[in-house]
Amino acid sequence: MPERVLIASAIYPQPDDVARDFAASLAASAVQDPDIGVLYAVESGTPLDPFLPNPANALSVEIHQAEPSVTGPALRQVMVDRAASRSDCAIVAFLDCDDRIRPNAPALYRSALAGADIAYGDMQLIDRAGSELTDTLYGGCNVPNTIADSSGLARRNPLGLSNSAVRRRVLEDAGLRIPPEITAVDWWLFTMLIDGGATAKKTTEIVADYRQYAENMLGKKAIANLQDLRTRLTIAEQHHKALPKNDNRQRALDLLTECRATMAQSPDTVEHALRRNAGSTLWHENTFRVAASIQASNPGGAGAPAGR
Repeated sequence: MPERVLIASAIYPQPDDVARDFAASLAASAVQDPDIGVLYAVESGTPLDPFLPNPANALSVEIHQAEPSVTGPALRQVMVDRAASRSDCAIVAFLDCDDRIRPNAPALYRSALAGADIAYGDMQLIDRAGSELTDTLYGGCNVPNTIADSSGLARRNPLGLSNSAVRRRVLEDAGLRIPPEITAVDWWLFTMLIDGGATAKKTTEIVADYRQYAENMLGKKAIANLQDLRTRLTIAEQHHKALPKNDNRQRALDLLTECRATMAQSPDTVEHALRRNAGSTLWHENTFRVAASIQASNPGGAGAPAGR
């Protein structure tokens, strides 16, 4: 029998049409692949009806209602903990509650996980209404087929909570506690798992549809302006400060520090770097490209750590 896949999601308020689109994708996956289960960690006050598959018997959903104080990283911790404890499932796949899983994603994850601990796949970009856009998340980004160490995750991240799956025992054995101060839970979680010895393999096809709209904190889009860059710098700084230290991560953090200092002293320099790096990339990659561009044009400039 195929290994059972548990699809785990953190549920928080979404427009009804987006929530129904998400739920319909789960139901479609269950039609194609009966060896799946679904688990929701639900933020307090979230209207649940739009997130439930229709018809109600299309798919059994295990629901965990979070306490009112549990949001953000803490809600993801509930999701991870509950999923890791589900001994009836061999694989945990993640799906954000505004995206859509592809019906063949469980089979793609199983195939990749035959030789790895973590599977990750490309995502089709869709607009707010759910129509396909021309690009994919990995398009033009040269994402490797395997990841055996975390060095390549220091300045970008291809593993998200809509396009990745992990062997449940790896998640359970790791027993990770997500730092409450971080924003990029996916980046931290998969970096820590790979630090712990997990290996990752890319799927052969797209596994999900990734919704793009103005409210996306990141998305696959260029950095819009200085305020957007400040937000992204904060996310990356939080991430690296929460990880165990090594030279590669310290260099990445130093680069972010220098970029922030230059922004304060010479915003025009940073604006120019934004224009030179206007393309869309993997999550967090643009932040480091802009920072590296500033450093290259101003070696030894504002905030450059002495002796590094």
